Amino acid sequence: MNARGLFASTARLSMAAVSMAAVTAGCTAAGGDADGQGGALRIERIEAAVDGTPYFASGQLGRIDPQVAAQLADPDGAMAAIAGVLPAIAGTLRVPAEDLIATGVEHDALGMTHVRMAQRKDGLRVVGGDVVLHVGTDGTVRSVTSTARDRALDARPAIDAAAARGVALAAAAQAAQTDAVIAGPVEAKGSELTYVISTGDHELYLAWEIEVTAPGGELVLDKVYVDARTGQVVDRRPQVFTARYRVVYNGEGKTLQMITTPPVMGNEITPPTGDPIAVAAFDNTGATYDCYKVLYQRDSYNGLDSDIASIVHVLFQGPGGTTGNNAAWISQPANTGIMVYGDGDGNVMGPTAYGFDVTAHELTHGVTSTTANLAYMNESGALNEGMSDIMAAVCEAWKDKAISADTWKVGEDIWTPNTAGDALRYMDNPMTDGSSRDFYADRYQGTQDNGGVHTNSGIANLAFYLLATGGKHPKGKTSNQVPPLGIEWAGAIFERALTKGYFTSTTDFAQARAATEQAAQDLYQGCVKVAVSAAWAAVGVGTAPPADAVAPTTAITSPADGATVPTGFSVEVDAADDQCVLRVELAIDGTPVASTATAPYTLATDPGLAPGMHTITVTTYDATNKSTDTRTVMVATACEKSDQCADGESCDSGVCQSGGGGCCSTGGRGVAGSIGLAFAVAFALRRRRR
Repeated sequence: MNARGLFASTARLSMAAVSMAAVTAGCTAAGGDADGQGGALRIERIEAAVDGTPYFASGQLGRIDPQVAAQLADPDGAMAAIAGVLPAIAGTLRVPAEDLIATGVEHDALGMTHVRMAQRKDGLRVVGGDVVLHVGTDGTVRSVTSTARDRALDARPAIDAAAARGVALAAAAQAAQTDAVIAGPVEAKGSELTYVISTGDHELYLAWEIEVTAPGGELVLDKVYVDARTGQVVDRRPQVFTARYRVVYNGEGKTLQMITTPPVMGNEITPPTGDPIAVAAFDNTGATYDCYKVLYQRDSYNGLDSDIASIVHVLFQGPGGTTGNNAAWISQPANTGIMVYGDGDGNVMGPTAYGFDVTAHELTHGVTSTTANLAYMNESGALNEGMSDIMAAVCEAWKDKAISADTWKVGEDIWTPNTAGDALRYMDNPMTDGSSRDFYADRYQGTQDNGGVHTNSGIANLAFYLLATGGKHPKGKTSNQVPPLGIEWAGAIFERALTKGYFTSTTDFAQARAATEQAAQDLYQGCVKVAVSAAWAAVGVGTAPPADAVAPTTAITSPADGATVPTGFSVEVDAADDQCVLRVELAIDGTPVASTATAPYTLATDPGLAPGMHTITVTTYDATNKSTDTRTVMVATACEKSDQCADGESCDSGVCQSGGGGCCSTGGRGVAGSIGLAFAVAFALRRRRR
């Protein structure tokens, strides 16, 4: 088994800076017509690390038969389909094409196909060598995401597996001094010779992969990578990711290592009763399932309709004893997983199952482990933690049907129950908690907390907050203004980057910027991508996009000013900008009700809008400016027949209007005596909770 969680541990670290410089657009590689079948490349954008190794490219990267792409279902078929385009793409990535093999295929709601590939070298796995091809509906490979690397290495180990196991156990003993999971008796097993791309310096090493397990070998706690030439630890990838890394000692109940077959307290058929903590765990996992299902059509954490199991009343092993102040996601083989909740001590934490965002955070670790599988170390680990905080905020706002101050707090329902209003972390101002970082240049680069996975998650959290709400860096570390997208759009962008192969196992902050920019470009027209760039630049990841000095133009083309309209009417808008339109937003009587980024700009209104005079205001945003247009309209009660209208009115084109003989004027009307039409839509979502 392995696992993921909310808050922290230990590690090694040596970070290499990554450049965000884009190279020339419109470069066509040799190999044929970029519009034809095969491997010709027309590169519009490429991003590379400081050593020149590309990690992202987009444009026309070759083309396969669109019917074949749409029907791909397995890795073997994918390898055959991309055979013509892979050599040129692999050459761009500086990796031999023969070292890449397809491991999975996914089709998304936009009609795109994502082919996941893994790197092999000398017949060995390359841990962290991930490549994903993103294929459009027309069969064009639009972009590629890569963390693969290659260099000449001697494939013969200088130390044997037994010596590597000894090094791994020593590393685990050192980690146990601060790690809330590793502490306690451990064993080393599962030796395998691999290559690994370190999450620290991003170099490729020949290494022994050693699994560090609890006694009996059932719970994998850590994977340690020992350089097979030098005997040095070159990477660690924790497998149990818990709620926090400070420990409050308790000593009661069972620890993760001792739990084998816990008794069932309830399931989908017979929900738990009597135990409020079990009920809370059941309800919160169900609400998180619903959030992912409704917003992203994701069926359970792994997209495979799997049950969500929860274990409550758990203690976590710490370096000085045990504690209930924790929660974790434990992923297991075959894409299954378990939620684990501690009961808290009533001082540092309350029962962790009571926190909806704690549950959403942990289940998002399950989503991450079955998609991007972000390594829980250094920058990729900070993104892992950040994505859990981000999706917890999205799901909390969805569940509450509103955004509040608590949306941007992490663990506020269970953190220090005797102190009102505080939280474990603050996404809108990360440094409020006293340890999180909010700016890339200030990131933590030590060895604690797995290289700062919780500390540095504040960088991603703040970027997301600014993208959702707009604004500037709360501490003034940058001056660029981020335009607001709203939490729904911002969440869709980050979720797509996480689950559709734009994030891979060793994605860092610079790569995350490129990934979310591409996800935004997939989802939305206009300059939504510019807003994403501005949000990352605000937290010091890359540079800000050029300022836009010219305001957009806005004109409501329908309905006309003073018109009488039926309930559920649409507003048509002519909007333009010298650079790009970010979004067009509709407000009725000052309350925003709809927005779109897609031209032609048509926005629907609520069929339940009360009859009477209303002011409709449309605002068009570019990346920096805005402009508005306003109309005043009379909303009339919808009708099907004249006998649904008031005395002296008749039904004309679905609207009750005054006048006679079926030739109605557009004058004012009374509401008394009219019969409104009621519309209801009901749906049920099956919840997988256990």
